[in-house]
Amino acid sequence: MNKTTISLITLLAVGGTAAVGGNLYADSQLKRFYQPNPAYKQFKIQTQQYHMGVMDGQVNWTADWIADLCAPDQAPAFKLRGEDHIRRTLGGYQIQSKIYLVSKDKPDGIFLFNSHSDVSWGGTIHNTTTLPANQYQDTANQFSASWQEASIKMTLQRKQERFDVDTVEFSLPQLKLQSNSNFPLTMQLDKLNYQSNIALGNSQLRSGEDKLSLENLSINSSDKWNLKLHKLNNHAQQTINEQSVDLSNQLNIESIDVLNQPFTRIQYQVQAKALSKAAFEQFSTLIQRQAQECVDQQTLENEFKKIAQSALSQGINVDANSQLYLNNSTLNAQVNAKLPAGEYPINGKPETLIHEIQNKLQYQSEVKVDKDFIRQIIGISQQFSGQTKHQLSAEDEHN
Repeated sequence: MNKTTISLITLLAVGGTAAVGGNLYADSQLKRFYQPNPAYKQFKIQTQQYHMGVMDGQVNWTADWIADLCAPDQAPAFKLRGEDHIRRTLGGYQIQSKIYLVSKDKPDGIFLFNSHSDVSWGGTIHNTTTLPANQYQDTANQFSASWQEASIKMTLQRKQERFDVDTVEFSLPQLKLQSNSNFPLTMQLDKLNYQSNIALGNSQLRSGEDKLSLENLSINSSDKWNLKLHKLNNHAQQTINEQSVDLSNQLNIESIDVLNQPFTRIQYQVQAKALSKAAFEQFSTLIQRQAQECVDQQTLENEFKKIAQSALSQGINVDANSQLYLNNSTLNAQVNAKLPAGEYPINGKPETLIHEIQNKLQYQSEVKVDKDFIRQIIGISQQFSGQTKHQLSAEDEHN
């Protein structure tokens, strides 16, 4: 199972657990809330066993995830199995769940996650899903992976048949990957954390922020090529105004070592103000629509053209600043890019649109760099080039 598949299954299982838990909200006839939700047709739930007493109960369910509603019989699909233990409280329900991935050769499923949900009578869901610490080995491909217990926390609010995501938190204390194939490589990641209260696809846009932090990242190969990153912090903000949206992002990295050469105090800031609010709303609506019905390729292209037209008609203004230190030498760059509001040939040929944007784009930049910085960059490039040639020669001799 590749990393992309594992990541997708992780998101599906978390979302599915929250959706099932949310269906319990404020109704004595609990069973009917374990039925498919028309707002999430990609996620089809079926109940295998249902028992609810006065204060507690158990529900076993399966859920099929249909990746493409336009080709439900041909699109890749995942089947999940859940065992829910439910307890009534004065404020709602508490649900302890175990989630499994079902396959043809393992119909009982492979255990994936533990999940705990607190569901209030008012429709608020507090969900915590944990991936237990474990390790994986693929002897045939000489690959291994190990990780410490990871968790995803979500808070959702019921909005009629939908659930708006209020907050998301993800935490991965450590991940180790090792490959001993043709290109031996090891990677270690420490203390990855992510927090957000912004979610496209909600019932309405809202102001909020994203925060991402990473303590350490190291990548090493057998030919002594290495990269080390220390203390990355990224902070993004979204401000919703009456007719526009303002975005900002600030990235700070304490140090990056490439081939044992340290780059320190890396800073990058970018701001985009007075962007089209209509474009963001159209994109969010499209996300909701894709979860409910088939949106074919032609319709999808037309919708993206409408979104692009809304964005361009209001204009785009972006300011960026960056700073980088290398052994006390510095590089500073400032950029402003502005695309005036107006009508653009969205429905014409792509090259016509690109030509129009190029003609109207107003661009200003200023770069200040020490001569010593340039000399050191050239030295690093030569060092990397030399190692690459050495690696290619070694491979030729091996072959």
